Amino acid sequence: MGQVQIQCPACHAPFCVPAECVGKRARCRMCGHDFVIKAPSLDDTVLDWLNDEIPDDAPAQAAPVRASATVAQGRSAAAPAPVSAGAPMPVEAATVVEAGLRLSHTDALGAFVLFPPSMLNDSAFRSSMPRCCLGCGSKSHLRVHVVRWQSIYNSADRSQRREDDKPVPATVGAENLIDLPDDKLLAALPVQPNVPNPYNLPFPYYICGRCSPVGAIMTHVRQDAQGNEVCEIGISSLKRAAQFLARNLGRDHEDFKRLYEEIQRGQGDSWSALPLAVRNRIDKWFRAAEGERFVCYLRDSDFAKAESGLGGLVITDRRVVFHKFACHREFPIAEPMEIQVDQHDSIYRITFTSKEVKPAVLKSDPTLLETIEATLNALDATYTIRT
Repeated sequence: MGQVQIQCPACHAPFCVPAECVGKRARCRMCGHDFVIKAPSLDDTVLDWLNDEIPDDAPAQAAPVRASATVAQGRSAAAPAPVSAGAPMPVEAATVVEAGLRLSHTDALGAFVLFPPSMLNDSAFRSSMPRCCLGCGSKSHLRVHVVRWQSIYNSADRSQRREDDKPVPATVGAENLIDLPDDKLLAALPVQPNVPNPYNLPFPYYICGRCSPVGAIMTHVRQDAQGNEVCEIGISSLKRAAQFLARNLGRDHEDFKRLYEEIQRGQGDSWSALPLAVRNRIDKWFRAAEGERFVCYLRDSDFAKAESGLGGLVITDRRVVFHKFACHREFPIAEPMEIQVDQHDSIYRITFTSKEVKPAVLKSDPTLLETIEATLNALDATYTIRT
């Protein structure tokens, strides 16, 4: 039986669960919220992530518009507009920017967009990142970060920069900034010193306390064939990149449609659903063999949520892979396994053993144990649970 991708209705953290879990109650591993697992249709899933910050009076359709000197600067963050079941896919009102923004390409690192540097002078454009975590989509516990054009910082013509100069921290500590309207938020953010205009202007994005900003945004400034500077931003989450394009180009634009189709093709890809930082950490101790299908990753409770991927359990259609510090174990799905469960207060110690593999002990909560059971059942694994 296959997997379905769901989101916690409280913190919007993404999870992949066996399809047979639909209709059952679950507890979010991130925020502890209890909810009933629903089978998401593709359209419902798209509504959840595309419908961020849509003003109540936003039009159903939006088209790209050229910028003018009279464009109103700033836009207040508003609650998502209510959407009824079966309604057409909504789109945020397009940010009015000058022509030039386009989708370059997508790859394993995310979606990459190109635009002329002059667009950075438009505060509405610099306010167009979705106000949710670029990693998991959560709208809670957000912190404000600013885009840093690293190639500008490191360019050779910065010789006038003193050795003791330090760049402005990318993370702004005052968490209440997240509640400010766009224009006031930009005014509260610092202009980056020793960087030429317009690259020094604040361009905010958002990361929650559970996710890492590493790899969420990638930047580069290069020259095109005519010798003009071109800005490139890579957004690791295709869904957040689609929100960004929807706000700036509209849903009818070909680039948005192309990215939307890419997301459709990736629905159900459990590996791609993980945040990039988590995938990078898992890559250090797990690699899928040719033809092997990644099913899910489960974090060991000895690791903080911000350390997800450093260790834990990876389940594929061929094996159960455990990694924790210096301990690494692999249990073939085809071989009988014994799972011993011991409870200490609210923490479960789950010990995996088999005839040919030394024991591995995973620390988890009850919800994680249910996920392990359901996943192994869906894979027709042979195992015995003892308590």
